Amino acid sequence: MLLSINNNATALELFKWKNLPEVAACYKKLFNEKNNFAPLAKILEKVLGKDPPTNHMAFVMALYSVMLDPNSEGIHASENSMKKKMNKYLVSFYKNLY
Repeated sequence: MLLSINNNATALELFKWKNLPEVAACYKKLFNEKNNFAPLAKILEKVLGKDPPTNHMAFVMALYSVMLDPNSEGIHASENSMKKKMNKYLVSFYKNLY
């Protein structure tokens, strides 16, 4: 279980939180270089229900990647960067289907 972070946290507090061993381990487990999204898919199924739409899954994955990425300073993302991340995950889903 991840430690909570205040949504009014400063950039320094967010940086420290993202670099906690627990948060880094969670990020590595959910976003690994093998693009194995099974752990995240289990979480999404609990949250979104069985067989959620792929665009919903891609959005949540993009959101989690921004929130947990220790290389990202904050938890802010522009519409353009979120679209790019969503497209990345949609393409990955498509590749895994075929």
